[in-house]
Amino acid sequence: MFAIRSRRKMATEKDFLEAVNKVIKSYAKFSATPRYMTYN
Repeated sequence: MFAIRSRRKMATEKDFLEAVNKVIKSYAKFSATPRYMTYN
């Protein structure tokens, strides 16, 4: 859902890592303890 591909058929590891960062940042907006996400 958050994985963005750049003109490729398959999503690479870099795409997934960037997607994870997006999820953490978006979750931090609604969470009072965003630091908790960095350790999971």
